[in-house]
Amino acid sequence: MVATYNSSLQAINLSAIDQPSVLRFSEPAHDNFWFEADLRLNSDAIGQRHIGLWMCTGQSTQGYRFAHASGNWSVSRFDADFQDGALVGPLVRDGDTPIAGLTGLAPSFNPGQRWVLRCECVVGAWDSQGTPRARVLRFFAGGVQICVVDDVTYPGALIPGVCLQGATARIESIAGGAPSTLAALGSQVGLRSMSELRQLASPCGESWDQVGGPGAKRFGLPMLRRNIHFGGDGFITGTIKEKGNTGQADQPLERQVLLMSDNTRTLVAQTWSDALGRYRFDTLDPAQTYTVICEDHQRLYRAVIADRLRPTSTER
Repeated sequence: MVATYNSSLQAINLSAIDQPSVLRFSEPAHDNFWFEADLRLNSDAIGQRHIGLWMCTGQSTQGYRFAHASGNWSVSRFDADFQDGALVGPLVRDGDTPIAGLTGLAPSFNPGQRWVLRCECVVGAWDSQGTPRARVLRFFAGGVQICVVDDVTYPGALIPGVCLQGATARIESIAGGAPSTLAALGSQVGLRSMSELRQLASPCGESWDQVGGPGAKRFGLPMLRRNIHFGGDGFITGTIKEKGNTGQADQPLERQVLLMSDNTRTLVAQTWSDALGRYRFDTLDPAQTYTVICEDHQRLYRAVIADRLRPTSTER
């Protein structure tokens, strides 16, 4: 892999055209931690869209890979090199598909798209029966929990990294901390399930309200999802459509939608419109105004902007 710092964008450009590669960050190894990487897939030479996170033990490539490849998300454990991912013990759900009921919410990762990938690692977490586990790893993409792995193979600490194969990409930003919030919750880990989950990647989104994780349990978190600066009882909704030719109806589009604060010019939330072109931002302060920006990841159209939008109050 070739990694170069892009000073104008304050980002890291990655290129791994021939072989699978890992960029391991110069961080100390941790047992309980969380790590996020904001990744953009620029090009895909081999058609696999292979990009993800790699949690290493520090011994070669030994560790866990959470990656998107050929349209699917999976978690694999590697013991020595890039070729032994199949040598996985029965305690690891290798190649696991998104957790039950969330297949439609798992985001794709195509050239031009950008997603935040997250790993939460907990050593000694408790399951719902009060039994301590050696390690629990939770993996997320775009705010959606994709896989949960319970494994005792590597009881030591891990170092975060990014993996890539046959593609070029850019690391927009990274973040992390220790300990993970998962450990503090213990056997209470789990989020409320909603009947109409929407594909929102922000604290305003219903994807933060899923059943999943060790010892999952249902309970409401509506107030905790509010942004302390922009939270309230309002919502903004709309549709994204492609204008039809003369005599033809407009066609709905699935596109990324950003919500910006008019007062601070900061990003408040982001989401994707659904198959009917609909999007919605919830728990917003009706006293403030916002700007909605729709971007076309296929680069066929320029961005569409609607400013000075005031949320509708749900109490009306």
